Amino acid sequence: THYGTDIVTKADETIKSTLEGTIVFTGFSAQDGNVIQVQHNNNILSIYKHCSTLLKKTGEHVKAGDGIGIVGNSGEKSNGPHLHFEFRVNGVHRDPLTLARQSESRPISQGARAAFAQRVQQARVDLAAASSVQLLAVQ
Repeated sequence: THYGTDIVTKADETIKSTLEGTIVFTGFSAQDGNVIQVQHNNNILSIYKHCSTLLKKTGEHVKAGDGIGIVGNSGEKSNGPHLHFEFRVNGVHRDPLTLARQSESRPISQGARAAFAQRVQQARVDLAAASSVQLLAVQ
């Protein structure tokens, strides 16, 4: 059974952590090659397989977007440079593409946009006033 999503890309591309978390596994298996696993909040685990190089070690903390590995072609199951990406929630495999679609942004209404713009404008006025007070206090 194939539980992940294969993302074809150029070899030597940096693999980035999807979320903040802690590296809980780095290693090699004959089938999957170089593998790195990141434990995130809410019992979410992301798994990255077939890496050419692992950039982090077990126990290291990473932020979302941090480089954790390099795309490669390692392991018997790999037939070209790609990233095999798995996502588990409470130990259950989830389709990463379904989760990505669920997190896509949705347009906001014109009324909500206008209210947001008004709050942003007021925040700018407040920040400008606060910065002038700080400058007076420094002098």
